[in-house]
Amino acid sequence: LSPQPYRIAIIGGGSSGILAASSIQEGMHADQSLQSSIDITIFESTPDTLRFLRDHHADGILYDTSKKPMDILKAGFPRGRKEITSMLTKYFPPLEQQNWFENRGVTFTTRLDGTMTENDESITVAEAIMNDDLCEMIQTKSKISSIFKDDEGNFHVTATDNSTQVYNCIILPTGNSHSGYQLAKSLGHTISKPVRSCFGLVLTE
Repeated sequence: LSPQPYRIAIIGGGSSGILAASSIQEGMHADQSLQSSIDITIFESTPDTLRFLRDHHADGILYDTSKKPMDILKAGFPRGRKEITSMLTKYFPPLEQQNWFENRGVTFTTRLDGTMTENDESITVAEAIMNDDLCEMIQTKSKISSIFKDDEGNFHVTATDNSTQVYNCIILPTGNSHSGYQLAKSLGHTISKPVRSCFGLVLTE
């Protein structure tokens, strides 16, 4: 009998969750021996994935990749400094992000404010990220109510319909979802109070 596949649950079908699945998928394609040994399920509580990206892509996907990452940070990158530094300088720098999308058919234009978005004739970034294999991994309208880790290190994932499945690994890209914080806390993580990255100012004379 063949060994059971290594099962990964990704809880959240936003940009982070779908890109996590895509990254794992690319590794599986690079190593043929992994294709039958890894099983991925993406749980999304709403009827659709990549909802924020589809709704707000016109606001810009990237920031001018002709600038060096530290130039972007010094100019006042809106998402904070400490949290974003590793992504901009090490793990997924802007030019690599641009190349990743362009290799999948997206063409960009840079606007006067430095933001980059796809051209009118280009496919969308959502279309570039999604593929048929990823679509088969997704379970929409599937909200996770609890996660329990047993003594063997396996994760028992229970949905609101009381169905439970067992996974070897959990990825928890739930964004600013309160239920996501509670799931992380239930696994022993310490949750810091969230601070908005963009906020309004009241100017007085």
